[in-house]
Amino acid sequence: MTLPPDEKTYVEIPFVEQLTRMGWDHIEGDIDVPYLTGRESFREVLLRDHRLRKALKKINQDDEGQW
Repeated sequence: MTLPPDEKTYVEIPFVEQLTRMGWDHIEGDIDVPYLTGRESFREVLLRDHRLRKALKKINQDDEGQW
């Protein structure tokens, strides 16, 4: 008996593949160890490390490169 495809098959994997083709970095997480995903606990939704801040500044610049 094979299980039907789930959300990971139809949504998560294709989305991660799309983002990596667009130049995003994909860091494989861990569902049991929070620090391997860049957080202190799984209650943290946003990963507020230096990568997020750098990416937000980069994509939110005007034509002159100003924040």
